[in-house]
Amino acid sequence: MQKNGQVTLFVIVGLVILIISGIIFYIKFYVPDTAKEYSSDLEAVKSNIEGCVENIVRQGLSYLELHGGYALINDGFSTNGLPYYYKDNLSNIPEKNIFEEEMNKYVTANVQDCFNEVVVEDLIVESKLDIDKFNVFLDYKANFEVKGVSYSLDKINIVVDTRLSQLYEAARFIIDDYVANNGWSCLSCINSFLRLNNMQLFTIYTEEGLIYSVIYDKEGLDFMVGV
Repeated sequence: MQKNGQVTLFVIVGLVILIISGIIFYIKFYVPDTAKEYSSDLEAVKSNIEGCVENIVRQGLSYLELHGGYALINDGFSTNGLPYYYKDNLSNIPEKNIFEEEMNKYVTANVQDCFNEVVVEDLIVESKLDIDKFNVFLDYKANFEVKGVSYSLDKINIVVDTRLSQLYEAARFIIDDYVANNGWSCLSCINSFLRLNNMQLFTIYTEEGLIYSVIYDKEGLDFMVGV
């Protein structure tokens, strides 16, 4: 009788172990890890948005360089879409912080498509042009749902390498030279400055004046000089 009881106990324990093992096996291999899925979905959304924003920033940088640092063409521009940095014996070159303000405008105007179905509120774009980088910060409130779970997104900071700051300093040197020489250029002075900084200068004559392109490697800053 005692042996039968022991056998029965062993059978019950064995069944319990078998059931528990089956449950663990099922959870491990057949039940989706929702935490991992949600984390993966969240990272995918963040990665897509950040990649899109970085593309916008790079496009904005190229646009600013091709338009003398401006995101919008205004009345002070030539028909070539370039601002006059020097005209009527006056320097019109902008301060460097204008490039940061114009980048803010460009990103704000074009970044909405990056968020798709993500609800974005209170978007603020702030930029900082350093000696070899453009830092663009996006602060906002953003919420979205993945499989019924709500998430919020953090701020975005995009950093792109650029020589725009050096290009600007070269443009300022050229314009200051115009001012110092009453509308004439000291070509040897300008060429020495450019060679020292590994830059080149291309000039195109038009009826409206001179188109200047200061080039550093694959980047350039274009502007007009009225003559």
